[in-house]
Amino acid sequence: MKEIKILFIIDSMARGGTQKVLIQLVEGLSKRGYSPTVVILNGGDEIFINILNNYKIKIFVFNKYNILFVGIPKILKVIYEEKIEVIQNFLFYSNNIGRILGRISKTPLIISGIRGDGQTILSWQNILDRITNPIDDGMIVNSLPAMEYCTHKIRMNREKLSLIYNGIEVTKEDPKNFNKYQLRKSFNIPEDKIIIGTAGQLAVEKGHRYLLEAMRISLNSNSKLFLIIAGTGNKENDLKGQTLKMGISKNVLFLGRCDRMNDFYQLIDIFVLPSLSEGMPNVIMEAMAQGKPVIASRISAIPELIDDELSGLLVPPANSKRLAEAITKLSENREIFEKIGKEAKNKVINSYPLEKMIDSYDQLYRKMLKEKGVF
Repeated sequence: MKEIKILFIIDSMARGGTQKVLIQLVEGLSKRGYSPTVVILNGGDEIFINILNNYKIKIFVFNKYNILFVGIPKILKVIYEEKIEVIQNFLFYSNNIGRILGRISKTPLIISGIRGDGQTILSWQNILDRITNPIDDGMIVNSLPAMEYCTHKIRMNREKLSLIYNGIEVTKEDPKNFNKYQLRKSFNIPEDKIIIGTAGQLAVEKGHRYLLEAMRISLNSNSKLFLIIAGTGNKENDLKGQTLKMGISKNVLFLGRCDRMNDFYQLIDIFVLPSLSEGMPNVIMEAMAQGKPVIASRISAIPELIDDELSGLLVPPANSKRLAEAITKLSENREIFEKIGKEAKNKVINSYPLEKMIDSYDQLYRKMLKEKGVF
């Protein structure tokens, strides 16, 4: 089988679902006859970058200060020297830089990626995407809202769009290596607490303030609730101040950066994502894969992941009262709690397996390269 030289270009390796997808593709496609190279336009998380380094592939990391005069010429040189056949871009800056460099280098296949519903995209970015997207041979989206955004906002030909959902690898808990109650003890969390967990950047669009307000409401009727917040961000001090002001700081733990997410999911009882803006959140899929009932905002692609009242609970965004009602419903009804957790795990295993995602990318690349006469 002919080896396929593929270049991945991504805006940053900051922690996020898109970055996890790139890592999954590097590993999965390497086993399917691909030779990957990765370009990172603006640095990112050292752990994520080190994971890529462990695959013994060529990685080029730039930053916002050297990307224009050093990075772009270097990327073009890499395309020529490595004889790249496929350029796969992720996110706005990578899409536009990758398209232009792909056209200049006459790379056989140029594919971009849109990962969300476009709510955070600025007007000038939409305009630039409209200008450059005709260069693409195709666009991969990971949700129906992303497909609608590409069609209506950047006016892309729907025939060029391919919907490939994110995939999740389901890992089994090893009871020999994990002691839930010992871990609770290390955080001074009593055994009788019902632990609510959330994970993500501490930023306005993640809606943490509404979750804290929902906790205040829920604690009035159930003092056993305890919230763990994993992540860092520019709103961390504001959120900590909010917990103190509301008098719930004894029931809230800011975990900070969490490098052992499997332990996090095993520790919690219920996962909540109160976001105001999202793409297709990997954290929801990860929690569901661990059999955790999920409460999330009814926005973007989340309703594609969660069947309301069946594999999770959906609530309106920025609505603390409805969020509190959902928390109370799951925390006080064991039958509903267990049923939703079981359905959540079944849905992820059956609908979003990692191998299916990697196979879909592989099949798309080979089909399009064959149509172009590359092999």
